[in-house]
Amino acid sequence: MSWKRRIKIVFAVIVLLLVVAVAVPFFGLFYPMIRQMHAGRKYMDSLTDNEIQKWIDRSKDYLAHADPNEYPIGARPVPSDLKTLKILRIDLRTNSVVYVWCGGLDHTYLTVNEKEGSYEVIAGYDDKHSKVLWPK
Repeated sequence: MSWKRRIKIVFAVIVLLLVVAVAVPFFGLFYPMIRQMHAGRKYMDSLTDNEIQKWIDRSKDYLAHADPNEYPIGARPVPSDLKTLKILRIDLRTNSVVYVWCGGLDHTYLTVNEKEGSYEVIAGYDDKHSKVLWPK
């Protein structure tokens, strides 16, 4: 085997090792986030009108029990039924409740906004894509 061929093989092996050295930590770091985002998207896309109404009712209860003097209103504990949906956090804002599957680098969430007694439900799939689920 010629020395040129040996150099090419050694170079190819080094490149392969570098790719593996970068890819393994990358997927180890981001795979849980991607899995969380997928769980949220899948759930939000499956919601029926009846289930959306349950989310509105749950949010009304959170907003009714929020202390208006608390600033920022902040996060609430996640009940076990929402943990089974892989929801990690519930954020209360002045007129909305945000149910979070993924936060940080990217965001996947279901937001229930209250506006003058009516409600809007928004599925946030990531930072660039969202969809109004209610009203239709």
